[in-house]
Amino acid sequence: VVISQADNALNNGILRVDFSDGEINLFAGGLLPDAGYTGTYANAGSWVHLVLVRESGRTKYYIDNVLAGSGFPDGTGSTFIPYSVFIIVAGRASNNQFFNGKIDVIRVYNRALNDCEIATLFSENATDLSSGLQAFFPFTGNANDSSGNGNNGTTFGSPTLTTDRFGNPNSAYEF
Repeated sequence: VVISQADNALNNGILRVDFSDGEINLFAGGLLPDAGYTGTYANAGSWVHLVLVRESGRTKYYIDNVLAGSGFPDGTGSTFIPYSVFIIVAGRASNNQFFNGKIDVIRVYNRALNDCEIATLFSENATDLSSGLQAFFPFTGNANDSSGNGNNGTTFGSPTLTTDRFGNPNSAYEF
């Protein structure tokens, strides 16, 4: 998962991904259809590369290096201007919508990534994509930030370390 943003004020700041019944829903600051993307996802049970890019109030959603859609926040959601804690959520406990799956790598940037950079991340040749990198969670045995910025994560809900998409042990979290 890659989250990229052109400015430091994320209004209507919910960033959420749902997989349900062969469908994928991506939300960034609002409700469907104008603020997010929904579509069929045929590859249930396989790894998915997701990128959300916020720029000029618009969010673009990339799935496996393909621009799947875009949307504009509609005012439904939280506001980040700026807040010292960045929260990445998998599921919503209040509605018993728990995330059931694995998360391998999360990157957070303070700038919008372009199409070439997104393709580089998808190809896993991201060693030179450090400009604007605020947090990098490769989950190599823990939820520590490897960007050098000290934005270490804390896990909740008792996820377990598991094999990542390349077969490396203890390099992803399973929920």
